[in-house]
Parts: sequence; structure tokens; C-alpha cells
Amino acid sequence: MLFEDDNAAPKLDLGALSDAEFEALIDNAIAFDFGVVQPMTGSDGSVYDLPRTEIRYKRRIKRLHRAIDRCKKGSKNRRKAQNRLARFQVKLARRRSDARHKLTTTVAKSHGIVIVEDLRIKNMTASARGTIEEPGSNIAQKASLNTSILDLSPGAIFRDLGYKLGWRGGLLLAVDPRYTSQTCSNPACGHCSAESRRSQAEFVCEKCGLSLNADVNAARNIRARGIALLRALRAESLAVTARNPAATARRTTLSARGPRVAACRGPGVGRPGTQEARRSVSSILNQENPRGRDLKEAAE
Repeated sequence: MLFEDDNAAPKLDLGALSDAEFEALIDNAIAFDFGVVQPMTGSDGSVYDLPRTEIRYKRRIKRLHRAIDRCKKGSKNRRKAQNRLARFQVKLARRRSDARHKLTTTVAKSHGIVIVEDLRIKNMTASARGTIEEPGSNIAQKASLNTSILDLSPGAIFRDLGYKLGWRGGLLLAVDPRYTSQTCSNPACGHCSAESRRSQAEFVCEKCGLSLNADVNAARNIRARGIALLRALRAESLAVTARNPAATARRTTLSARGPRVAACRGPGVGRPGTQEARRSVSSILNQENPRGRDLKEAAE
């Protein structure tokens, strides 16, 4: 989960890692770009799909609603129709939850560090209706987009990734998503231009000519930002230790509106029977997690 409670925050002392351990941790890191067409695209080119509410299911929901409307209020038949609708909606919810848990478990078992976009789901799915004085535009299109985003439950994916990585001593890092889809992921280029995004699926850099899937390009940019933040945190931790070797490396706290981190809880907290699973990655991570308000300044 993404941390909001400072008292429950685990700790990660990046300065305690050797260079080899830190690089091994970085090499295994993966980033994901979330979208509507391709729900999850990894920086390694992998694509994960999630079940959606298909048209036939939407039509059935409408039929069940009409059946309720035809029944007399307060009647037993109306209660039966309401129960049929509720059972069907629960079935769809369980279907989505099952696929989400399978996906997040696979990712958490394969990678010690996962980097995602720090998305503001509530803002993204806000209505475009506007007010009487200032009415909105493209209301129907925005409503359809909002439904598609909520159908994939990105917030639930972040939550599940967070605690499952935590069980295994892993780390979930959320970074600023701005301009990741318009920036070239070539380390030697880094050119940012809206014209480089030719279509939903095509990215061609206007400067260096790099051509690849747009979602993969965005995922690589997200990974680069996450690794840069981790390197900055480690450099800061090493600098603090060098100035005062007798003191423990100072823990920094991430800003509430800046990049956010989720990692392992402490020993003895969480699902029973996961101590061995945590030790596999925690031997490298030392079960410590960086949290710092001056992360942005350190990255700069």
C-alpha cells in the first residue's frame, strides 16, 4: 500500500547496501505504465491484461435494472429481482478481483522493486459536467473514459502490489507521471515533444528517431525516474553517514504530494507464515525503507 501513516512506516537504509547489492536490486526493478487500451505495460515490454465489463454484461445489467423497475415497490418479486442484480454484480467484482490478485502476485514474486505512476485517480475520473454558469464539454466521452478507468481499478492494483511486495520485503515506488508519454526513453536523447507521440500505440522521437510502442516508452521513462530517485536517496544516506559515521543514516520522509513509497512492514507484521518469503529480498533490503521530505531536492 502507499504509505499515509508515519507510525507504520518501515525503514530501508540504502546506505547500508554494498554497490553490488544495490545494483542487483536496481537491475531487477520494473516499471509499469497504466492505460485504458493496454492496462499494464512493463518497461521490459511485457503486457498484462485485465478483465473488463464486456458489452454483453452491461446489457444484462440493464435488463436486470428494467426487471426491477417493472416490479411493484415493496413486493417480494422486486426483492428477488434486486437479489439477482446484486448476485450478478458480485460475480463480476469477484472476477475482476481474482484476475487482479493473480497479476499482482506474479509481479511481486518476480521483482523486488516495482515503480508506478503516482496517479490521482479521483482527479482523473472527475466529471466534466461543469456548472450552470460554466458548463463542461464532451461530457459523454469523459463519462465513458471515467468508466473505463474505474473498471480497471488502478488504485486497487497499487494497494495489492504494495502489501504483496511488503510481505516479500520488496518496494513499491510511485513517481511523477508528467510527460512520460512524450519524452524519449533513449538515455542519450531525452527529447520531450508532444509530436513524438504519433498515436496511442506509436512513439517516434522527433530528435533521435527512436521508434517503439508508446506505452513501453512511457514505462521506461517511469523506471528511469524511479531509479534516479533511489540513487539520490542512497547518495544522501551515504553522505550523512560519512559526515557522522557513529550515527545511523538519517531517514527522510517523502512529501505527501511527491513520490510515494510502499515497502515491507516490520518483522512479525502482516500475513502469518511470510517470514521466510520476506527474508529472501530483505537480506538485500535490510528491511529498511526510505521516506524523505527532501527527496525532490536530493534528486535535483
